[in-house]
Parts: sequence; structure tokens; C-alpha cells
Amino acid sequence: MKVLFIDDEPLIRKGLQLVIPWADYGFTEFLEAEDGPEGLKIIEEENPELVLLDIHMETMSGLSVAKKAREQDFSGRIIILSGYSDFEYAKSAIDYGVTSYLLKPVDPDQLTEAVQKSLDELHKEQLVSIYSDQPANIAKNNIISGILTGSMAYTPEMETVYHLGLTGRYFRLVLLFSVESAEQTEDLSLFSLPEKNYLTATVSGNCRVIILTDSAREQAIKKHLEACCNTVLPDSDLISIFSSKADSPAELNTLYQEVQSIAQNIYYYKTGQSNLIYADTIMQDNSSAEDFNLITFTENLLCRVLLLEPAKVEQEFRALTNYFICRKPPRDSIGFILLNCYTQVTSKLIDQYPVLACEIADKDKFTARLYADHFLFESISYFIRQLQKAISFIKDASQSSPCQRICQYIDENLAAPLKLETIAKQFGYNSAYLGKLFAKETGRHFNAYLDERRIELARDYLEKGFSVAKTCELSGFTNTDYFTKKFKKYVGILPSEYKKGRQ
Repeated sequence: MKVLFIDDEPLIRKGLQLVIPWADYGFTEFLEAEDGPEGLKIIEEENPELVLLDIHMETMSGLSVAKKAREQDFSGRIIILSGYSDFEYAKSAIDYGVTSYLLKPVDPDQLTEAVQKSLDELHKEQLVSIYSDQPANIAKNNIISGILTGSMAYTPEMETVYHLGLTGRYFRLVLLFSVESAEQTEDLSLFSLPEKNYLTATVSGNCRVIILTDSAREQAIKKHLEACCNTVLPDSDLISIFSSKADSPAELNTLYQEVQSIAQNIYYYKTGQSNLIYADTIMQDNSSAEDFNLITFTENLLCRVLLLEPAKVEQEFRALTNYFICRKPPRDSIGFILLNCYTQVTSKLIDQYPVLACEIADKDKFTARLYADHFLFESISYFIRQLQKAISFIKDASQSSPCQRICQYIDENLAAPLKLETIAKQFGYNSAYLGKLFAKETGRHFNAYLDERRIELARDYLEKGFSVAKTCELSGFTNTDYFTKKFKKYVGILPSEYKKGRQ
């Protein structure tokens, strides 16, 4: 904004620029005139928002300048500076639309008060002029929308002119919007909001905002929206997002940015069947995430399925979901991760249980589902259901022979440190009982079976050209001498001789 100083004393003009912090009030341009005619010319050309005018100048008095400026339709504010306290001067100044009449020498506090008064009058006039041709309800909606989106700063003058209802110390927003498109926004009317009890604004075609100004209304609107989502609109894609709380109307733009950010990322944030989303819960539940490793995650899932642990499968996916929400990778990247993981886990399961291929979704069906889902939780839930089907199938298939699952687990984890006591605990058996059961079912003791399977794996590695030391490590043996001894026992020759004979 611009401020013009008209005074025939250069020192006074410069001093007025220093007496208060003009930039704090939005003034960035300073204009000067040494007499009335020059001042009138600048007013006509620059149209400053504020003029500080000396009443006593030789060429033209300050009152004459104010009178002529108003005759030229100047709408800015005028502050008169005078060495005269005569009532007639003050009365004339009022007649010419002067905001304040200050006596010299100027008191900084009085000048600050006069500048603030001028700005308040300007804001009020701008509000009236901008929306003067609109019905009151439309003007009110436009002003509230401007405050929410940040295109307009809230001022007390807005309350004076339009009675917005934003005078309290409690504010929370509810954003109502359609996930699909603006074409479905007519469904917003199905919420049947008792609007006389709520302050609302339509910000865009598919977006309505409710401004809550007390906790009682907040609880009431929650019950109302929950009832609508559960009964009136059970299959609707209409979402309600509750912002966090603020205690000043000046923070409404911040709250609006918060709910808008959630709406733009609703793919990540919506969970379960509820269409009510709470910013406070999102910020609390997803404040941090550990790094994600696809290989480790896939191995863990496979292990949980083979151990028939559906609860731990869900636990693994909770960590993955939290990672996605915090990092927000593109949906294509999420699809790639889920499909890659699903393919690896199910292919290994089907290798062990070929009939399982008829029980769970194949790669093409899983891919199609990923692209059809609107929200992350839908894809995750579908993935979990497929693994739960696999767990049920494996459980039924293994009931007649409990050692079959243990053998499969051993085969999948040959490189890991495996002990009968640890496996017995994982599968819920007493180790002594499991050892006898294992020997009865397989005809071999646990350690003998483990050695045989590891030797078979070692032979594969040696045939592929791995060194004896590396083969020992990859096959799950921790000691090269022990590995060599066992290899010769089962194969009849040393590992080095076996490798040489296969080259």
C-alpha cells in the first residue's frame, strides 16, 4: 500500500516516515509532496490508500486539498496534521471525509491509532463495495470461503458488516466432499444438514465446509454424519474430514489446508468402512515409520503363513500401511510393491501346495483388483484375505500330519539357525514330544533330517560353482569342518572333490 506525506517542511515529511513502523501496517511505498497542488497531482496519479496532510501551507491549505481530493472521487483515508486546535478546523475536516485530526507535534501512539482506524475503515468499505451487488447469503459464503482458502484475511470489520459468527474461541472444520467427481456433489444434500444450526460454506463444486464453533455442535454433527453414512448413504463415496482444533478465526486457513491435504491424500488415509476421518487420529497414528525392506517383508509374510499365524500377518501389514501413509509413494509404486510381494509369497506357497492355486487369486486377478481399489486399505485388506485363505487351506491340509508343516518350514529356512526347541515353541509343542513325533512321522530324527536337507542344498550350490566356504554359509552350516564331515558322510566324498567333479 501507498502513503502520501504532504507538508511544506522536508524534515517533517522525513520524520513522519520514521515515527511509526509503517511496514507493519502493510505500507511499502512512501510518496512526498511539498505543497497542495503537487499533493493533488500525486493523489490523482498514484491513488494512495492513506494521506497525511498538513493543514497550514502557503499555496493551498490542507482543508482545500482534502475538499478537492474528495471532489475528484478520492476514496483513500486522510489524516490532518495541524498546529491549530480550533473546533471549526476540526469540523471542516470531518465534512471533507478526514479520518483523524491530530495536533502537532505528532504523538506516535495517536498516529498509530489514527492509521489503524484508517485501515479499518478501508477494509470495511472494501467489503461493502466488493459484495454490494450480491445477496447477503452469497456474500457471506464468498467471504467465509475467502477466509478458508487464504485469499482474504479475517478482520473484525467482517463481523460488523456481515455477521459471520466467527467471534468465539473454539473452531473446528468438517470438510464434506465426493471422492469420485463433482457430478456427485448433489448427494451432499442427502446429509440433510440442519444448516440454521451450523455455519457452512461451499468452497468448490464437490466440497462443502462446516465450521464448528463449540464442542456441543461438534458432537451433534458427528452423530448426524455417522447416522447418514451408516443408514442413508451406506454405499456413498462421500467423505467427512474433521480438522484439529483452533482458538482463533485467524487459524481457519490453516485448518482448511489441513483437511484439504487429507482430502488430496484420501487414498492413503481412509481406513475401514467408516467415511468419517479425523485429523487428530491421523497425526497421532502416523507420526513416524521405520524403513521398509521388501525382501524382509516378503520373507516374514511367508513365515507367518506357514506357521499359521493370521494375527501376525495383519501385524506385518499394519507396519507396511504405516510406512505408506508416512512416505506417500505414488500409487503405481505401491501397486508394484504389493504385486511383487504377492507374486513371490503365493508362488512359494503353491510350490508346496499346488491345489492352493485354485483357492486364492492369481496374478491377473490381483492386479485388476489393485487398479480398481479407491483406497490403500482396500488393497491391503484384499491381500490379507488371500493369505488368510491360504492359512485356512494349509491348516486343513496339514491336520492329518502336523510334521508336514514343520518340514516345509525347515525347507524354507535351511540357511537360518534352526533348533528343535525353537521350532517346537513356534509351533506350540513340547520339544521332547515333537522330537518323538517327528521321528515317528518322518522315520528320521530332527537333526538327521536337517543335515540331509542342508547337504542337498549344499550340492546345488557346489554344482553352481560356489566355493566350499560360501556353500557352507548358504546351506546353514556354521562350521566348515563340521560341514565337510557331514558332506562326506552323506555323499561319500569331500565337498571340494564333489565340486571338482561337477566342473
